[in-house]
Amino acid sequence: MSLYGSIPVGAGYLRQPEPARRCVDFIIRYKGKLPASTNHRAQDKHRVREHLNPQLETLCHRNPLFRDALLPNLGYWKGPAGKFESPGSGGRFFRWPLCGYDFIPLIHRPLELVCQLDITWLRREIAGDIVHGGDLDNRLKTLLDGLRMPHQKDDLKGFPQGTGKPFFCLLEDDSLITKLSVSTYQLLEPLGAPEQEHDVDLILHVTVQSTSSMMADMLGMPS
Repeated sequence: MSLYGSIPVGAGYLRQPEPARRCVDFIIRYKGKLPASTNHRAQDKHRVREHLNPQLETLCHRNPLFRDALLPNLGYWKGPAGKFESPGSGGRFFRWPLCGYDFIPLIHRPLELVCQLDITWLRREIAGDIVHGGDLDNRLKTLLDGLRMPHQKDDLKGFPQGTGKPFFCLLEDDSLITKLSVSTYQLLEPLGAPEQEHDVDLILHVTVQSTSSMMADMLGMPS
C-alpha cells in the first residue's frame, strides 16, 4: 500500500516512498495435476497441500523464522477461521484442528506477516496455448487455495480422517498474498510415468515480509 503526502507539487501531489520491508525468501515446488475443472476442486486443493507439507516442514527445520512451528505445545485456534485471534501458549504459531488434522500455517495475521509470490509455470501445452490447455484463472485459483490452510470440513471432502500429526501450510488465508506474478513456459522434459499430458511443474518463489518493524525485530528478520 502506497502512502501519499499532502504537499502540492505542481498540479499533483508528492508521493511518499513505501517504508522498506524486511523479508525472508525461499522456493517451494508443486509438480502434478492441477485441473481447470471445478468438479473435484476440494481434492485438487488438498493434493497441493499434501505435496507442499513435507517441503514446508523441512523449511521449519532449516529456517529460524519458522522453527517455532515445530514446537509440540502450540496453542490451538479458538475461534472460527476468519476471526483472527492471537495464538495460545507455545510460541509464535498455532494449530487449526479440522477433520483429525492439525494444520499449522506459517504465514498468518498474528505474526503480521504477508508474502509475495513469483511463480514459474511450466506446462506441456505449446506457447500461446495456455487457454486451450486449461483455464489459467481456474488453475491458479485452485493453486492459491491449496496454499492456505482449509477453513471448513468441505475443504477436505473426499479425504480420510487425519491422524492428528502436524500438517504445515504456507498461509492462514490467501488474502495474505500482497503481490503475485506468473511467468509461463513450455515444459520440454519428456513425459514419464505416471505423469499426464496436462500436469504442471510450478516453481514458487515466496518472499515473506513483515508489516511491522517491531514484529520483524522480535522475529529476528534480516534488515
